[in-house]
Amino acid sequence: MKKTAIVALIWVVMFSLQTQGSDGKSNLDNLGFTFGMDNRFSKDADYTFIAELYHEAIDLYKKAYQKARGNRDEKQRIIYQIAQCYLQTADYKQAELWFDKAIAVGYSKSEVFYFLAEAKKHNGKYEEAMSAYQKYAQNQPENQHGMDGVRSCQLAMEWIDTESRYVLHANNAFNSKYDDFVPSYAKRDFRMVYFTSSRPAGEGNEVDGATGQEFTDLFQMAQDKKGKWAVPTLVAGDINSNDNEGAAVFNKRFNTIYFTKCMVKRKENMGCAIYTAMRQGKGWGTATEIKIAHDSIIVSHPAIAPDDVTMYFSSNMPGTYGGKDLWVCTYDKKSKIWSLPKNLGSEINSAGNERFPSIRSNGDLYFSSDGHVGMGGLDIFVAKSKGNGTFEAPENMKYPINSSRDDFGITFKGIDESGLLTSNRLGGKGGDDIYEFSMPPLEIYVDGYVRDIVSKNIIPFAIVELRGSDGSIIIDTVGADGYYKFPLSENTSYDIEGRKKDFLSDHAHVTSIGIVHSSTIQSDKDLSLNNILIPIDLPNIDYAYTKWNLNPKAKEALFGLIETLNMHPEITIELRSHTDYRGSIVNNKVLSQKRALSVVKFLIEQGIAPDRLTPKGYGESSPRRITEELAAVTPFNEKDLLTEKILGPQSKKGEATWELGMQMNRRTEFFILRMDYKPRL
Repeated sequence: MKKTAIVALIWVVMFSLQTQGSDGKSNLDNLGFTFGMDNRFSKDADYTFIAELYHEAIDLYKKAYQKARGNRDEKQRIIYQIAQCYLQTADYKQAELWFDKAIAVGYSKSEVFYFLAEAKKHNGKYEEAMSAYQKYAQNQPENQHGMDGVRSCQLAMEWIDTESRYVLHANNAFNSKYDDFVPSYAKRDFRMVYFTSSRPAGEGNEVDGATGQEFTDLFQMAQDKKGKWAVPTLVAGDINSNDNEGAAVFNKRFNTIYFTKCMVKRKENMGCAIYTAMRQGKGWGTATEIKIAHDSIIVSHPAIAPDDVTMYFSSNMPGTYGGKDLWVCTYDKKSKIWSLPKNLGSEINSAGNERFPSIRSNGDLYFSSDGHVGMGGLDIFVAKSKGNGTFEAPENMKYPINSSRDDFGITFKGIDESGLLTSNRLGGKGGDDIYEFSMPPLEIYVDGYVRDIVSKNIIPFAIVELRGSDGSIIIDTVGADGYYKFPLSENTSYDIEGRKKDFLSDHAHVTSIGIVHSSTIQSDKDLSLNNILIPIDLPNIDYAYTKWNLNPKAKEALFGLIETLNMHPEITIELRSHTDYRGSIVNNKVLSQKRALSVVKFLIEQGIAPDRLTPKGYGESSPRRITEELAAVTPFNEKDLLTEKILGPQSKKGEATWELGMQMNRRTEFFILRMDYKPRL
């Protein structure tokens, strides 16, 4: 983010050395400044660095390096300072290269690993950055910033893997090879945008020593009804000058503008202030300063709340928690005076820098920070409004709104989840570029098939009903393919019912709660309907030879029947039990009746009304017929009837096959007798 003082980061050893070093020395001492040296270039470079003219300082440091001759310590320090300059000018590839050089030549201060990690993180090298953070943490175990850096890399990789629903793309109608940043909608229809740029078309042609580009000005662009953007033009009126102007916002009527102006003299940072002007014709009238702090203080990035009298801004005035904090003041229309600024507090502000606030129409506060845990550089955060000017804890907006680079200056199209933001992420056209973002509608569907529970065949033209916990109801008839598909609302649970004449209905359950990406989900099962005209086998109800008691496996299996009976309180059933063909017909009839009674007894114990259950033993009179499904998993053929003729003597089929056939005959089925049952009162 190469911005001059309008948006320059104040790093100057942002962790343990912020006010003074752990050794009691000033920041400049800890950075190794040696003003008393004979090396004129070194002194000039240091003064230029302090003035935040980082681009100029790079050349001076390189000249100082040539003059340092045999002074090894000074050469190490200069290499480190060059790396810092590249870091400040957002040339992260060069910053990484020069921090590596500083380590290679023996620069001994542990913060070099921290800043190397920062550069690597900016370059998206999260694994390598974690390693550098860990080295810093080993050298400075009492400082939490190292492990915080490790955690930020871990989170960044997680957020990339599970990106949010926002989509983002560069809008090159705005962008050039220069810095283009901080867009702001300038009309109610969102077809006019102001933005800040250092492109040569601005006022004057003087080069900013901090960035190597021209001073920034405010530009405007209009969009026609077909969505095409016009060529950017300078904002008319008394707004732009030979100084840096940018970060403009407007009141609700768009007839008052607020923006930042930063004045920089040679080798001296004059600070920044917020200015305002009234619309005058097609341009703006005289801009006047809103006096909030004295001249050397940075007061920048205004954001006007929907009430038009509350202004949020970023400043390094006394009382900050870190480099620059977010503050708020209010305008008294009677006295025409802005109140004393109030810091937004430690939950919003961090030990780093908070900048570029914006207030959405619903009162939510958006801002960028390099102090809260993020993906790299400035990340965009949202602090949701609690009313009365208070906010919830800020939340990182994650990927792809944020990246490993600087992401800032977000603005929304009113209540829509779309708008513009600034990023210098990899792949852009210039340094800082303007991106459009939006959140496509969340499209969630559920689909499945309606099948016969026994044959697994498709049941065509069944009715499927979807009932949502939000009260919604959708009823549809499936086609010949038995397939259904329904749209689901967000954060809603559903019951799906399939039904058809001569079939018992079936239910499935599905929820969209927690789903954040468009998708088609499947219910917990296909809808499987019971044909009431044929007996339905109860799987796993196996009996030992001559026995009728239920084993644990059989009891467990019967809970599926209990669920069906509870789901359909209107039905009564007949429990049909069978035997194999060994033994006499009379004995087998008695044995099968006992088997049916054992099932009925268990069901009654589980709370099923006795008058819904009819036990009946069929003895050996109804051997099992092999279905297509059974033929696939047994040695028998489809449509075989497991009679004595088919099974034959034990020796003919083999003992295992013969015993399997006999076991398959020893079974219990249920058959629906009535569908109009009403419980007795």
